[in-house]
Amino acid sequence: MSGAPPEAGPPPRPALGGRLLRYAAAACAALALVHAVRAFQQSARDVRLVYRAPPGELTVELVDGEGTRVRRTVFAGDDRTHAVRLPDGRYRARMRLGDAAPVQRAFEVRGDGVVEVPFRAPGADRN
Repeated sequence: MSGAPPEAGPPPRPALGGRLLRYAAAACAALALVHAVRAFQQSARDVRLVYRAPPGELTVELVDGEGTRVRRTVFAGDDRTHAVRLPDGRYRARMRLGDAAPVQRAFEVRGDGVVEVPFRAPGADRN
């Protein structure tokens, strides 16, 4: 027996199962973060929509970016506003004033607030 201390080598590597477990935990944490960000972005916003249109019965259909009708409202009086909860995104308002042809206006929701949707009949901007 010699009196020399045992040779110090590199520290032992963790077992393969331990490394895989750490990688899996990191992947799960990243996936959870992605889902949390997506859920926050898709959460509904408190939006007040204001429709600027001539007098008369106004029928409004809200359609999301995928073409799905989100809401339908008929306004008979002067107050043409309503509060809705919508996720951030692009929408279209299909508006019909009485028996006239429908008019479509695009708008975007980005957070809580007021969104004005103007009604302009086709050809109204031409001179």
